[in-house]
Amino acid sequence: MDAKQIFRLECKEILSQTRRDKIRRDNEVLKKLSIRLRDVQNKTILIYLPTRDEVNIS
Repeated sequence: MDAKQIFRLECKEILSQTRRDKIRRDNEVLKKLSIRLRDVQNKTILIYLPTRDEVNIS
């Protein structure tokens, strides 16, 4: 293996590790959200969506 191949392998490993970390973080956030949603289940959830004028779509 030359230096270029080793570098590529290291980059791949870093990328896959980053991906795993991101998935883990996303799962933690989803878990927290689902717990909050369970707490709010019997109440009305209002989601504010800006109007087209507020977003300034031309």
